[in-house]
Amino acid sequence: MMQLSEQINALIFAFIYGVFINILVELNYKFIYDIRLFVKVIVSFLFVLDLSLLYFLILINIT
Repeated sequence: MMQLSEQINALIFAFIYGVFINILVELNYKFIYDIRLFVKVIVSFLFVLDLSLLYFLILINIT
């Protein structure tokens, strides 16, 4: 069972990470707006994969 302080830290991290993701998604959209479809798919897939792995690695270190 998680302690209350760990839950609060995880909640604060999730909120801050959500804001961070929002900013990066806006930048990613501007970056891939004028490129070919194949490159868009690859860049978007790697973008989502990297951000999700980063989230879970940091969350594991918090808890």
